[in-house]
Amino acid sequence: CEISATFFGKAVDAFYPNLRQGQVYSFTRGHIKQGNPRWDRTEHVLTFEESASIEALEDTGEMPGVTYDFKPLCMVSEMDANSQVDVQAIVYQVNDPYTFTSKNSNREMSKREIGLWDNSGPEGSSCSTLTLWGERALNDSFELHAPIFLKGARVTEWNNQ
Repeated sequence: CEISATFFGKAVDAFYPNLRQGQVYSFTRGHIKQGNPRWDRTEHVLTFEESASIEALEDTGEMPGVTYDFKPLCMVSEMDANSQVDVQAIVYQVNDPYTFTSKNSNREMSKREIGLWDNSGPEGSSCSTLTLWGERALNDSFELHAPIFLKGARVTEWNNQ
C-alpha cells in the first residue's frame, strides 16, 4: 500500500531538512484527502502543516520497500501529460543548476536538467530529460553513467515534446 504526503507553508522549512530517504518515520496530526488523479499517484494523499509531529523510528525490516512499475523511456513520450511514471535509466548528462526569474510570477526559480538513457525503442536506444526544480535542482547530486530509479515522475510536455 502506498500513500503520498505533502507539506505546506512553514511545515516545509520545519520538516524537510530533517527527513532522510530510506528512514522510517511516524507521522501524526496530518490530514487525509481523496487524491486527484491528475496529480496524485495514490487514491488518498496526506497533507501536513507545521503543527504536525514527525518521529524517526528504528527500521525493524517489517516495512515493505518501495514498489516500482518501471516503464521504458520509449513509452514516456506516448503517455498523457501530467501522468506519473516509474523509470529506471542511466544518467548520460548532468547539467549544472541555474537560477532565473520567472516571467509569469517574477519569482526567482532554480532549474536543472539531467539526461536519461535506456536501451528501449526501435533502435535500441531512448533518451529523455529529467527536469528538477527548486531545492532539488540545487541539492540533489548525480553521477554520470550511474543508474537512476524514479518513482512517480510527472510526465510533462515542453515545446511539443
